[in-house]
Order: sequence, then structure tokens, then C-alpha cells
Amino acid sequence: MMRSLLLVLLFASACPTVGQATIDPYDVVVSTTTSSGDQNTIRDFESVQVAQFILGQIKVEHKDVNLLCSKRWPGVIAYYNQTFFTINERAARDLAAGKLQLLGEDQEAVPFDSASSPFSADPKSVQRLADRAARQCGHSTESEQNIASEKKAVIVAKAKPRNSKQENVLNHIAEVMVIDELCDMLEINTVFLSMAATYNGVSGRDIASGGKYHDKLVALVRIKRSEMLNIGADEDLVCASGELLYGPSGINVKGLLTSSY
Repeated sequence: MMRSLLLVLLFASACPTVGQATIDPYDVVVSTTTSSGDQNTIRDFESVQVAQFILGQIKVEHKDVNLLCSKRWPGVIAYYNQTFFTINERAARDLAAGKLQLLGEDQEAVPFDSASSPFSADPKSVQRLADRAARQCGHSTESEQNIASEKKAVIVAKAKPRNSKQENVLNHIAEVMVIDELCDMLEINTVFLSMAATYNGVSGRDIASGGKYHDKLVALVRIKRSEMLNIGADEDLVCASGELLYGPSGINVKGLLTSSY
């Protein structure tokens, strides 16, 4: 039975392994004005775990970032280097006319894409931060909508019917491709992968550009990459999971991944 990479990552990430910046989310208060003109005060902020991997090209340490969300407000903010930053459009819009306080003192909320913001270096990683916070606090995310669209595309893709063996092969290939991309310590054993895939009914020509399974594989890779990034899996966790599932003693397929050193 194929073990899900996402489930392995979720189980491992349930044990906190990363630090957080030292502010108490209960010391943060946001006041906004609703469309009907009423005042809305948010005090129930909670910290969202941030792993180094999810920061991508943002040149800050994960332990220095406090990512905050609230179940009562879809805005997402971050506290870094004694400064608050708006991480999504809702936070930027509401705080442009609202108020942000820390320990009763008014604070400026800097847009993430401001020239002075370290988060401006990687908008895609900022989106991942926003999605991760939204998921924790029960709000819908843009990435989840994209994943749903990708899954729909997989279902309606014009291709010949595939049996369960071929589906399984494509899932394995997609997972090792994502692990190979996100983990520098592991790489795909291309010879063994090609032999195993061909033996199970998926040839190299099938997954190459223009091949009958190419679009399906591309969509699966996007889905699995998004799922991993959304749960904030850092490189160490991805590498450990890859070793467990596809390393020399892998419980899914032995030997699909090998050390890159």
C-alpha cells in the first residue's frame, strides 16, 4: 500500500521543531471598520508555526518571524524585527484605515511588498505564509482553490483510461520529483525509476512532453508541491520523508531516491 507523502509530512510536522519570535499574540489588537460602519476589534490572534523552508527566497530566519491570524478576521500579519507587516490583501486594506496595537501602543503595518520589507523579495512565499495562516484559522485560501482547479483538470484531462497500476506509478513519480526539487540531499535514481515505470506500464515517452501522461504528471507535481508548501514542511522534513518512503529501504518503493553526495 502506498504511504502518502503528505500524511507523513503532516504527522512529522505536528511536533513543533522551529522557533517563534517572542511576542504574545494576545498582546496584539486590530481595530477595523466594517462595510456597515461598525467597529470590529480583533483580540484573538494566534501564532502560526513558520518553517525556514516556507520562507523561500525571503532572507530572514524563521525563528524571528511571528505570523499571526485570527478566526474572526481573514487578515494575516507578521511581526519581524520590531515591525508589523501585512501579509495578505485583506490585512493591507483593513489596516490602511484601521488601527494596530501592541501592548496598547499604536503600530504601523508595513505592506509586505514595500521597498523596506524583507518579504518583498519573494511574493510566492508570502502567498504561502498567507495560505498557511488562513488554513490554521479556518479561512479559505487562494492556493486551495488552485489545487482544486488542478485536481479538476486531472479528472477531466483528455487521455485514455489508466488502470490503477499506472495511476500509482504516476503518483510515485510526482512525489519523488517534488522531493528531488525541495531536498538538496536526495536525487532521483533515474535509471531505476525508468526501469520500474516501464515495467509497470509507463514509459519515458508517455511522460515526456506531448506524451499521453505528461499533463497528468505535471498536474500531480503541482498539487503535491502546493500541499507540501502549504503545511510548511522544511527541507529537513522533506528529506527525512523522502528517505523513509523512497530511500534504499523505502516503505513505498525502495531505491527511487538516492543521496546526491
